[in-house]
Amino acid sequence: MLVPVRSRCSFKMYLPKKPCKYGIKVMCMCDSRTHYLCNALVYTGKGERVNNNLSVPTNDLLKLIPPIERTNRNIVVDNWFTSIELCEKLREKKLTVLGTLRMNKPQIPLEFKPNRKRAVRSIVFGHANGITICSYVPEKNRAVVVIYNA
Repeated sequence: MLVPVRSRCSFKMYLPKKPCKYGIKVMCMCDSRTHYLCNALVYTGKGERVNNNLSVPTNDLLKLIPPIERTNRNIVVDNWFTSIELCEKLREKKLTVLGTLRMNKPQIPLEFKPNRKRAVRSIVFGHANGITICSYVPEKNRAVVVIYNA
């Protein structure tokens, strides 16, 4: 979520695809059943981290989830957060995750990436260490990769 702000602020963001292009980015965790806000975090950049060995998106998500740790819930995230390391960390905290992967992630095998040889509407599945990856080709030279940990 982007809260519109026009004043000076050291962590103001510019997101050109949003209706209000400048503002403060707030990451929210909401309950899908009740639609209520569970936890929120103002994104101030790469500042304070839970673990320095993890990526910034994974660290930010780990700051949001303490209210629901060890509840066996599923978290649905967008492609900025989604990664293999996130799946592994959330499995340790008794949570599952579902999200799409960006194509520039090095963990995606070549068979799952888009190429001319894959037929339109074809699906490829992969499973290892409790993590399932699914690649779907909606149109030629395009692929959508979804990841889920069980």
